[in-house]
Amino acid sequence: MVEVGCAFTTSFDTCETGRSDCNGDSSDGCEIDLQYDSHNCGSCGRDCRGGQCYLGLCQSIILAQGMSPRSILIDDATVYWLDGPPCASGTVMSVPKTGGTATVLAQTNGYPDSLVRIDRQLFWLIHEGAIDSLSLDGGASTRLLSFPVAGQGAYNLATNGTYAAWVACEEAGCDIACYVPGALNQENLTLQRLDGTMPPSVLGMYHDTFPQALMNETRLYWAVPAQSGFPLDGKRGLWIAALDTGETKHTLTENVDERGLAIADGRIVWADLPDRGGYSLPCSLHSADLLGNLDPNFDVRFKCTPPFALLSDAEGLYWFGELDPSRTPYAFDLPSGSRDVRNDGVTAAGEGGIVRDQEYFYFSSTGSDIAKVAR
Repeated sequence: MVEVGCAFTTSFDTCETGRSDCNGDSSDGCEIDLQYDSHNCGSCGRDCRGGQCYLGLCQSIILAQGMSPRSILIDDATVYWLDGPPCASGTVMSVPKTGGTATVLAQTNGYPDSLVRIDRQLFWLIHEGAIDSLSLDGGASTRLLSFPVAGQGAYNLATNGTYAAWVACEEAGCDIACYVPGALNQENLTLQRLDGTMPPSVLGMYHDTFPQALMNETRLYWAVPAQSGFPLDGKRGLWIAALDTGETKHTLTENVDERGLAIADGRIVWADLPDRGGYSLPCSLHSADLLGNLDPNFDVRFKCTPPFALLSDAEGLYWFGELDPSRTPYAFDLPSGSRDVRNDGVTAAGEGGIVRDQEYFYFSSTGSDIAKVAR
């Protein structure tokens, strides 16, 4: 065992930069070119799973081109997304994870904002004030709920299939979301049953922040960030509302980023971001149980570069350092606690979001393609 270890170490140590002895066999020397080997890309065993390897980076695999995607979702076999230009009706699209022809599943009948999947049902929010649904087992889309948003736009749908929550905010136009020049803009977080049997309940009124909500079977969770110069100091942190009563609880006063919450493994995880005017400042991830009790042992530090595009799903947190020209996607795996760093070799716009399964990240690449890259 010692002799083999020494032989392997000697061979590895003598490899020129960019090559490696991945099989541990000294007879064939440094047999792998880590710069271009798609099964050993950048390091031994790093498989690009059908993608090319270029300069030690797995390249993305394009699944659909010429799109205007946002709000990407996946299931076991398919990628789904909302598609269309800003401020106009769009479509609900799909393409197999393995690639193929992109298919129009439904017209959105309004400017679509967010897409959510609950089992075999898709739900999407219409900017003009409505929620539609489509069964993946067939049939036409259905309008479940309409609500007035005069002078406002609706964003950030959260639903469990029975209740829905969204943010309605004042804006000068849908192309400049939640912004009125020269005004202190107001955003309302609203909760309502999709069958309309419960009147809408406004859970929070905020100024110049954009709370993103998550929902499970019994509770709604959202975050209000600190914003210097705005009257949010008494509201910042994590909030929880009971779905059946609408009763709210301000449970933590951490500086929670409003764009990065995730629920997984019986806990809530969020990012604590520094003032976004800074650069390369330390960020951290924190966790609490589903009742909002902070876990003091869950504290993950990392270097971040605000402004920050932070996205989440049920398994992890994903983010882009927006000041990094390569827009390198990062990931933090909630169940295992491991941090993974990947660069897909092209600019990842992130407008459509980023999700993952056990083998790939799926995202909008260069703003117009649906792509995947090996994890």
